[in-house]
Amino acid sequence: MMRSMLTWPQRWLPPVLAAFMAVTPTTPQLCPQDKTPMTATGNTRQENGKMLAEYKCEQGHLYWVAVD
Repeated sequence: MMRSMLTWPQRWLPPVLAAFMAVTPTTPQLCPQDKTPMTATGNTRQENGKMLAEYKCEQGHLYWVAVD
């Protein structure tokens, strides 16, 4: 059996990028309280069959946003 000639980045990078893109919305998120831009913290969770991503604004407000 012949081993794949792909290096580890070639094997792991596409699925990792696909997962990241799946949990990153394409529209910028704004804080509902002060309307400042929010950035993703990288934390995710499943709730009621929905994927949620945690976002934080400059003022420190945290929100879970549905991404699918």
